[in-house]
Amino acid sequence: MNLSWSVRAQPLAVEGCWAEGAAAADLQAKLTRRALKLQTARFDTGLLALGAEVPWVDGGTYLGRQGQIYMPTMWLPNLPYEWLVAGLAKKAAGPWVLLTDQRVFTLP
Repeated sequence: MNLSWSVRAQPLAVEGCWAEGAAAADLQAKLTRRALKLQTARFDTGLLALGAEVPWVDGGTYLGRQGQIYMPTMWLPNLPYEWLVAGLAKKAAGPWVLLTDQRVFTLP
């Protein structure tokens, strides 16, 4: 799948955050300190927190949702949603997190 991105005219509503390195540690600390009960998933390279109340962290990638795909709020993929789902479904059942650097995470 050859995927590129362009800036969205209207950003998606924030429904989560992907964070790596120091941003992931900051996100975890804020979730704990504020006792936020968001759905979280830890991956080898970072931390995912899903929910509209996700706290701000420098370096985090804020995610919106289109159907079964969480993606950066400010970026629009160049492929139709149906094509993305068809391609992603060949690898694993959704929902998925799709990042602009072509990384895909399947949610547990």
